[in-house]
Formats: sequence, C-alpha cells, structure tokens
Amino acid sequence: MGAGPTQARSHGLTDQTLELLPRDWRVQPVRHPIGRHVRSCYERLFTGRAAPAAGLPIHRGKALAALLNYPLELLNDIPDRLWEHFLPCGNPLPYLQPKGGERILNLGSGIGIDSLALVQRSAPDIHVVNVDVVTEALVLSRNLTRQEKTAFRAFEARLSWVCAEGDLLPFHPDSFDWVLMNGVFNLFPDKVRLLSQVFRSLKVDGGLVIMDLGVSGELPEYFAEERDGWAWCMSGACTRPQLMLLMESAGFRVELFEEGDPADLLYPMGLVARKISCADGSVSG
Repeated sequence: MGAGPTQARSHGLTDQTLELLPRDWRVQPVRHPIGRHVRSCYERLFTGRAAPAAGLPIHRGKALAALLNYPLELLNDIPDRLWEHFLPCGNPLPYLQPKGGERILNLGSGIGIDSLALVQRSAPDIHVVNVDVVTEALVLSRNLTRQEKTAFRAFEARLSWVCAEGDLLPFHPDSFDWVLMNGVFNLFPDKVRLLSQVFRSLKVDGGLVIMDLGVSGELPEYFAEERDGWAWCMSGACTRPQLMLLMESAGFRVELFEEGDPADLLYPMGLVARKISCADGSVSG
C-alpha cells in the first residue's frame, strides 16, 4: 500500500496537498501493536464487518451529532448510512474558526464529517486535508463529494485525503494553520511522539483542537493492556495534569480546557492550544 505524489492524484490529493508532501512519500505500515489493533477495529467498522459501538450504551451517528449541536444542514445533507460510522468525542466546530486561505489537518478524520462541516461553513478558500490510517474511511468520504446529487460536490477541490499514521505524518514542516483531533488523541500510546509530529506540521501560532475523553484519576492497570479500550478512547485517556504537562513539554500553550463532570472516572473534554515555539526552540512573538 503506497502512493507517491506521481501517483497520488488517483488517491484524492489536490495539487495544493501535493506541495505539502515530500517527493518520495509512501504510506507507512502501522508499527505499534496497539495501533495495529486500533486500525483493525476501525477497518472492520468502515467495511461493515462490525457494528458501530455494538453493545455499548452510547449515542452515535446522527443522534449524537444532534445532541452535540452539529449544524442542521449537515444532518440533512449526509446520508444515513454514513452517520452510522460517526463516533466523535465532541463538537470541535465552535473552537475551530479558520480564516480565508488557511489549511486544516483533520487527523484521524474517519469519514470526514468535521471536514465537510468546515468547508460548508467557513471561509470559501480554506483547504482541509483528511488523514486516516484506514483507507476505507477515506474512500467513503471522498466518494460522498464525488456524487452528482450531493450538496458537497462543490467542495471537492477544497478537500484532500491522505492515508498516513498520526505519529508519522508525511507533511513538510509548518504546513498547517490548524490541526484537529476528534476522538483520536487517546488512540495513541506514545503521545509524546504524536505531539511532536503535530508540532512539526503546524505553523508557529497554529491552533490545535482536541476533543476526547479525560480521566479523573489513574485508570486500573488492566486498562493498559485492554486493546478494545484503546480503540474506544478509554485506555489512552489522560488526567488534566498529565495532559497539561504533555502540551507544555511539546511546545504548546493551552488557551482553553473544558471538561465534563470530573466526578466520573471518564468524561468528555475539549482543548484548544497554540504552537508557541519555533523549530529552533525560540519562542514566537
């Protein structure tokens, strides 16, 4: 599985996205065993071999989107069959308001509903790059924008799809103005490596928006080895102090942190941070 820029147009990459990739770029295999399990879980989900959130008492799909106040026009324009694959940890749209000409990386995009909402509601010349390790999810998203009778056909040129690992991003440094991770941050065991890749890919003063689960205290030890717990964003959850330390150590300034009821062991949280350091370690103005 691989596609260098000479072949990449058939993989849904625009010229604007090709400029962000090295000439010898190839899709890399997932290395970490937990990462391979997570990818396998989502491959089964996006190919219909597993039911979304089977057996879990949680909202999902269009009902969850409505509960999270996603825009009504989005709820009406996206087919029901795609909503079945939508399992976010929150609604990032109020926190992510790109200006004209800015690039957004939707890291762990899944079927790209957040991306569709962004191009539908934001400045007319933003560009969103969807990155996921599951090819099937990217194909579902791309095909939606290529259907003749869809409200999203007009936005196809403002969207790209790249199959890549989040902790091994292929883009040149300083490529993006925003990075979004919705229900993705907790999937990575090595968050230091993940944040270093996000830091490298962001421009100075670029924004990072994370929607995920937080944890009020240390999780029981068995969570670390519970691979399905990793796939559902539980085993990789951080306490607030752990998260703040990770962000500061990676060169980010946290501007906003919102959390659900910390009386619960696991609760929804949202974070907005800015890249404050340059590549040479100096601090931006």
